[in-house]
This record gives sequence, structure tokens and C-alpha cells, in this order.
Amino acid sequence: MSNLNRNKSGLLLMELMVVTLFFSVAAVICIKIFFAGESLSKESQVLTNTVIQAQNAAQLIKSDRGGIETLCDYYGATAKDGNIIIYFDDELVPCYDNVNARIKMVVKQTKDGEIVDSTIDLIDIPSDEILYCLETKTYKGRDSR
Repeated sequence: MSNLNRNKSGLLLMELMVVTLFFSVAAVICIKIFFAGESLSKESQVLTNTVIQAQNAAQLIKSDRGGIETLCDYYGATAKDGNIIIYFDDELVPCYDNVNARIKMVVKQTKDGEIVDSTIDLIDIPSDEILYCLETKTYKGRDSR
């Protein structure tokens, strides 16, 4: 009888080890998925904020009837050869130097008569990858500047 109890306790111990191993593997997988989801959430937030900044710049250009003066005033930027470069930090707050910048917005304009074509690119500085690109056309009208 003692031998039979000993075999059952050995089997019970083996079952407990298998169950513990199973739950350990499941916990590792869940933690990995959790951190992957958090990383994806941060990337999504950055992309959403870049889209908002591009739309904001497009609305500023539209309100200025294709001009870039309002955009320059709003962001504190200067135009160079019809192009504007605006730097943003990790929180997508405009910064005035490219040392702390993570993303840059490049606004390029070409004029074709009364139509102003604007291209707004938001570029991730470390990877030099375009995160978002927005193209707009604005009619300046006859009383243009």
C-alpha cells in the first residue's frame, strides 16, 4: 500500500510541474503581447499627432490664401526659398532647434498662376522616413499678395 501511495504522489508532483510550466509559458506570452501592444499604441499616437500637425499647417496655408506668412508666425519659423522647416520634439511640440527634435515638417510650395500647390511632409529624423505627406492646392484669387 505504501508503494502505491508513493507512485501516486510522484505522478501528482509531475502533473504539478507540467501545469506550472504551462502557466509560466502562458505568462511569458501574455507579457510579450502586452509590451508589443504598448509599443504599437505609442507609434499610433505619434502618427495621429503628425496627421493633426499636417492638417493644421494646411489650414493655416488655406487661411492665408496660399501664403506662408501665417504658418511662419504660428510656428515661429522662417521661409527659405519658399520652403519651411519646422522641428518637433517627442511630444510633437514645436521646438526651435533640431538638437532636441524627433520629427520635422517640411512645407514646399510651387505656384502656377493663381494656384498654389503645397506639399507638407512630416519626417521622422532618426530614420529619415516620411511619416505623413499631405498635398494641397489653394486658389489665391485675383487680389493676391
